[in-house]
Amino acid sequence: MPLMERPKARDAIYKAETWDYDAIVLDVMLPGLDAGKFATPAPEQKKTPVLLLTARDAVKDRVHGLDLGADDYLVKPFDLANFWPGSAP
Repeated sequence: MPLMERPKARDAIYKAETWDYDAIVLDVMLPGLDAGKFATPAPEQKKTPVLLLTARDAVKDRVHGLDLGADDYLVKPFDLANFWPGSAP
């Protein structure tokens, strides 16, 4: 249902630009959204840290995600301690 997915992506972009977040965790393959455009803010926009979350584990994908402006890149599946340092027992 592409028409239903696209409004969700637009809503995510709107909220990221309008609301204040400490960080944004973004699934690289979010339907209807180009993660690269999302991770690369315009110079006049605020700079909220962006963590790209993905199943793509190739080095070229990691390098590409970081080159786009993401602050970090985490491959699924992952250990919770990698996502939030200090959270593991």
